Amino acid sequence: MKLNYILFSYFALFSLGIIDNSRGPIYPELLDLFKINQSEGSFVFTVTSLISFMVTLLSPYWLRKFGVFFSSKIALISHSLACLCMWASVYFNLGFYLFLIGSFFVGIGIGINSLTVNLIISNSVEKTHRRRLFSGLHSMYGISALLAPSILSLLFKHKVPWTIYLLCLSLVPFVIFISFINLKDPSLREQKQIEAKLVKKEVFILGTIFSLYVATEMLVSTRLVVYLKEVKSFSMDMASGQLSLFFLLLLLGRLLFSIIHFPLKSVTLLKSSIVFTLITLLLGIYFEPYFLALSGLFMSFFFPMGMDWLSHHYEQEVDLVVAKVMSIVGGVLVLMHYTFGHISTLVGLEYSILMAPLMLLTVLYLLQFKTKFLA
Repeated sequence: MKLNYILFSYFALFSLGIIDNSRGPIYPELLDLFKINQSEGSFVFTVTSLISFMVTLLSPYWLRKFGVFFSSKIALISHSLACLCMWASVYFNLGFYLFLIGSFFVGIGIGINSLTVNLIISNSVEKTHRRRLFSGLHSMYGISALLAPSILSLLFKHKVPWTIYLLCLSLVPFVIFISFINLKDPSLREQKQIEAKLVKKEVFILGTIFSLYVATEMLVSTRLVVYLKEVKSFSMDMASGQLSLFFLLLLLGRLLFSIIHFPLKSVTLLKSSIVFTLITLLLGIYFEPYFLALSGLFMSFFFPMGMDWLSHHYEQEVDLVVAKVMSIVGGVLVLMHYTFGHISTLVGLEYSILMAPLMLLTVLYLLQFKTKFLA
């Protein structure tokens, strides 16, 4: 087990998480500031997803050329630049386009680090510790995702401009970059890439499972505040507080799985995550909005268990499989943000939010009936 590698991957994902999850709470503010509708505003997320998709699609080339660690450092610098662009967007006439440039840089960072941090853990730890360390890794995303709306909720309450927050946030990835600047990649430049003979249909099914789950988590986390504010008549503080609770439960679930080993197959845990998430989302949409935050607890363990599931079944080929799966994830996220923005404009948030349970039903169907090849 290589502690410095693990720490680097943990902090890199923390940086990604706090920047990525800061856009959701300020999204309603962006709509008001730039005088744009839901369809136009969705480009804030669509641009990021599109660039992330393109970066993961090209991953075999940049991974071979730069390795996981140097690539991860590029991602950190990209995130620092993203925060600076989004901060500066308020001070220019074409500010919304500058904010989109920031979203472009966010996409570069996400496209790189969403892949590299998982590969670092997969290649740096023994099988027996992998599930817990994956849970610990994604707990860092949970911590950052909890901090972002909590800090912004506090700033909103005290009338502090969110631009100041973004300026300060640009220092986070830069400090991590400086702290690990001497960390070298000992393997991927010298290691011959394994060209696994993967069945395209299998990769497509796995990619669809992961992408629809991630799209659901992203939809809830990025639109929860605006949904509660516009559809359920929550105040900005209350809506931001519910997003904080969502991320707190997301974090607690992942911490629990990083501490306790549950003697269940990964695929069983994946199905349980989807079923309970689906139930809480439907309860939140149709009965009591507070159930929407509770869905974070049941979403929490899907992705780390999923990474362990892939690592278990594709030990030698895991780098290639994860790269292909994450490229599909990026493509579906582009479609999700674009589609959700248009549906919201046409029929309203009240109905467009139903995309989330529909995607989860598809994931459950695929897990139950289309993954026999991993038996």
